[in-house]
Amino acid sequence: LKRYANEVVLCFDSDNAGQQAAVKAIEVLAPAGLSVRVVQVPQPHDPDSFIREFGTERFQSIIGEAPEYFAFLLQRLNSTNDPTSDRGRRAILEEMHARLGVAGDAVLRDTWVRKLSAQFGVSAQAVWTANAASNLARKETKEIGGPKRFQTRKVSQTNPKKRFQSRKTGC
Repeated sequence: LKRYANEVVLCFDSDNAGQQAAVKAIEVLAPAGLSVRVVQVPQPHDPDSFIREFGTERFQSIIGEAPEYFAFLLQRLNSTNDPTSDRGRRAILEEMHARLGVAGDAVLRDTWVRKLSAQFGVSAQAVWTANAASNLARKETKEIGGPKRFQTRKVSQTNPKKRFQSRKTGC
């Protein structure tokens, strides 16, 4: 895809499933170095019904107004979490960190860390530290096979059936 375009404009249905698909799309597109924008089709429309009701010119205009991916994500997170509460800020920052973590562009990450710092009234260093902790937690989850807090020990690489049979025959 990168050979044909530098920018991808996503347009999914306006329902929750469509918006979640837009959120997850960054996992595939960002590592490829593509710039991503997200078209927000007004409720209750999907792209097809919007075009049928309002025409292609109006659809082209909402494509032109489509925000960058991280602006879309932050707006969505602010609407689903309370950014004035500690829990809401933490949820927003954790999700932003998870998505920024897959962005291969250091300038993009730095820009958004500064924006998040300004919005939440914390230092950029605090946001970077939280970002590093979030990345470490994801790495541990991948290595062990589940969230660290739910693991009591590392999963053995041996075959559990074989261990059970050895114990059974050794009794």
